[in-house]
Amino acid sequence: MDSILNYQASIFGSFSNIKYSPENIERISSIFPKFSPNTIPITAVDIRTNQLITDNRLQFVSDDKQYYITFLPERIDFVYNLIQGNSKKTNFEEIQKEIFDIITKIAPEFSSIKGNRLANSCNFLTKVYSKQDIIKEINKYSSTTKFFDDTSDNIAEWQIRINNKRNFSIKSNDEDNNNIINLSLARDSDLNYRFLGTIDINTNPKKDDYRFTILDLKEYVTIATENMKNISKKINND
Repeated sequence: MDSILNYQASIFGSFSNIKYSPENIERISSIFPKFSPNTIPITAVDIRTNQLITDNRLQFVSDDKQYYITFLPERIDFVYNLIQGNSKKTNFEEIQKEIFDIITKIAPEFSSIKGNRLANSCNFLTKVYSKQDIIKEINKYSSTTKFFDDTSDNIAEWQIRINNKRNFSIKSNDEDNNNIINLSLARDSDLNYRFLGTIDINTNPKKDDYRFTILDLKEYVTIATENMKNISKKINND
């Protein structure tokens, strides 16, 4: 693997009451002195007046701009993004440790809230391939079709997607999960050939009872990221 571009843990629910306010800024800033508050404007149409309205949502950003906590009306996201100029990360456990530290610190402030879904996702880039080798890899993944053969070297776009559902036990309860894997052909800034991998693991959206706390996200992410690691190793031939 060349680098993990993005890693995200999310709890879904109804969080519209966690607003951008001086009170929320003060109490969260006291927990995360190395994070700065930010706003995310969200626009919507007021169905009564047919007018656009803007709702400023709360976000905290780490000093190195790599970690985010975002409070949206329907979800809370704990995010890592690779920022140009910072060292690349290839170890999921290293990022997960930082995300867990954030979740552990913030959970007591929101111990009463519940969510109805959990998710864990990532984007990553594989190593550089020569044009010949990338075609061989594409043919390997596409071997069951007739669209590609070893002599084809003019592929400009390519992508596969699969949802291999999995069951996880969270709080001793079985949870049905989407396990979505997306792999596509990518060219980096130097026009090198790579694969861009996306893995999105999330609980079944049809099961929407409010049963999860923010701390439950740690148990979920532990299982989901282990699955994520195994998938990425196969894609990267590690």
